[in-house]
Amino acid sequence: MALSKKNLLILSLLGLIAFSPVSLAQKRYEEEEEESGDPTLAMNRAPKSEVIDDILEDTKQKAVRSKAAPIMDTFRGTTKPVADDGIWKERGSALLWYDANDQLISIEVTNNQADNLEEMFTKMCDEQALYSLKLPDFELITTQNACLYKNRGLNETLTFFTDVKGKNLISFTYNVSHQL
Repeated sequence: MALSKKNLLILSLLGLIAFSPVSLAQKRYEEEEEESGDPTLAMNRAPKSEVIDDILEDTKQKAVRSKAAPIMDTFRGTTKPVADDGIWKERGSALLWYDANDQLISIEVTNNQADNLEEMFTKMCDEQALYSLKLPDFELITTQNACLYKNRGLNETLTFFTDVKGKNLISFTYNVSHQL
């Protein structure tokens, strides 16, 4: 049985298939070409596929309103307190876009630049710290071991999940992948 484009959109919002118009924001590590430049993190939306564009066009989902929400981060010690242990700082923001039916159709993530990121994650890894992200407006939090960043680099993908109706953000995760 073939699935209609509308059914594919519903399945993608439920997380039952691999792509989702409400999902990915990509942060990538870039080495600056200048001699004195520190490594930087760049936040981009993951590229949309043609299938998702077709689904959105067919279902007439047009963004009519948006809501900005801060993204906070912190380090927490596992065996002993670390510097700024548990102090939440604004890392960036998420701009959530909704259609006329109040369904969440897109999320744009921006990232505040931090200095000495490689050194910071190396130090936190050596202290066995955890790195946490939080969306306080939605009471959501996710945590990874700081060593993932030290060992895999500063490449990160944030993935957001909605409820069955596509109206509420209910979860988010992040994956740290090896540098390409």
